[in-house]
Amino acid sequence: MNSIRLTAIFFICFSALPITGQVGRDTLRVFHHNDYPPLEYTTESGSSSGYDLEIFAAIAKAANLAYIAEGVTWDTLLSKVRTKQYDVLTGMYYSHSRNADLDLSIPILTISYSLFVRSGSGIKDLHDYNDKEVIILDGGISNQLVENIYSVKNVIQIKSLEKALMLLSTGNHNCAILPILHARYAIDLYNYDNLKSVGPKLLSRTLRIAVAKDDSLLMGKINEGFKEIVDDGTYKKIYNDWIEPFEERWISSRVVWSWAIGIVLIFIVLGTGGVVWTITLRRTVTIRTKELSDEIRVRKSAEKKMAVANNLKELLIDIITHDLRNPAAHIFSFSELARAEMPENELIKHINLSSERLIKVLENTTILAQATFGEKIPKERLKLNDILIEVVHDFESSLREADMTLEMDIPSGMVINANPLISEVFKNYFSNAIKYTRNGKKIILEVVKKDKSIQICVKDFGDTIQKEDRARIFERSIQLADGKKRGRGLGLAIVKRIAAAHNGEVWVEPNKPQGNSFCLRIPR
Repeated sequence: MNSIRLTAIFFICFSALPITGQVGRDTLRVFHHNDYPPLEYTTESGSSSGYDLEIFAAIAKAANLAYIAEGVTWDTLLSKVRTKQYDVLTGMYYSHSRNADLDLSIPILTISYSLFVRSGSGIKDLHDYNDKEVIILDGGISNQLVENIYSVKNVIQIKSLEKALMLLSTGNHNCAILPILHARYAIDLYNYDNLKSVGPKLLSRTLRIAVAKDDSLLMGKINEGFKEIVDDGTYKKIYNDWIEPFEERWISSRVVWSWAIGIVLIFIVLGTGGVVWTITLRRTVTIRTKELSDEIRVRKSAEKKMAVANNLKELLIDIITHDLRNPAAHIFSFSELARAEMPENELIKHINLSSERLIKVLENTTILAQATFGEKIPKERLKLNDILIEVVHDFESSLREADMTLEMDIPSGMVINANPLISEVFKNYFSNAIKYTRNGKKIILEVVKKDKSIQICVKDFGDTIQKEDRARIFERSIQLADGKKRGRGLGLAIVKRIAAAHNGEVWVEPNKPQGNSFCLRIPR
């Protein structure tokens, strides 16, 4: 009878799930940036134009969607996102924080950043010349490069791409990190013939169409429409019209005419000698062209592999945060209803607790991914005592099974600014102490309050880790000098990443008379 009632509850819940989306509206409100050529902009006559707008127009035609497009400033776009006064945004770069607020389509374009210098510059990449002045766009993602990866000291932040190119072209500063497509479009428009891009692509981001988070049916139509225009060749035509002219190395009309006139004058003046010179030049150009072709082929191959790796990484995070969390939430909701009906059923209790833990794991995975990509993780004021007591409670049965005792020295009233993910550090420390130091028979949890920080240590009395392994043990898949491998070596590596996201540090030191003390220090 219980199983019949449980099945009925699940059936009723599935039948009551809401259908999201508002595709049935008469006309969609479509907004785009009014000054971001060649992707999207407003013409002098007030009409909307650019790659993004032509792509969406083709999608709307394929999906039979009616819409009105309007160009607005970037600040207005962000305001509409916050107030949800829109139906479609034609061009939004992907990020994990943005994916939490919007429903983003499959990528319609990949935008890459590169280093731009003046002709004749000795700079080949960001590692050249420590005292160089680097121009970046204010508020752009190039901040991540100069701060987190290359540690550039002299950074010049400029509001607009046009001004950045003008400064660089007229001899101000040494180089600039700019989006390749937009920079080459502006260089061609304003005839900045003395500027060029050097080195490999520094960073790539995917451009997508965005709708509200609860409008999944509309997003489904947009994705299907995009696939249709890819299949029928419309996408390729739009791409060739707007993007392809700025992909490869190019020469402006002014440079072409200069070279043509120079070559004619050389032939007139040199005569027969010019013919000989031409033959020699052709041979040299052929050899150099082959060398450049080989270099470009190798570079493109490396860039494609990097792009594939980045896309796979983003796809994995998307699967974890979206495709797994939704069914986990459904399971939890259904088990809550079933538990209310049959509170004494142990199987339902187990399903309920397990699904709740699974949701927490997925949430922690998302937060850890944000820290990995250099994004800030959300923090709040947490009572450290409550966190530690909850962790200790989780390991009570494991301690009893291992015949180990626990001593605690936790001052009361301590509050930290942290994400709940911080509890994973203590869980890892306790788990390792129970698994690998049972012969010590005892674990001590010690908390020390200092002027500007709090130090938490989990002390065991097992075999002491050798000195040469104490720093390496927080790296991935490290084989200890005594031949013992702690699982796959991921736990302590994750602990180190969590501590870094909280501006903290982790380490291990010898315990007295023997054993180890695994510690975490975080700001108060």
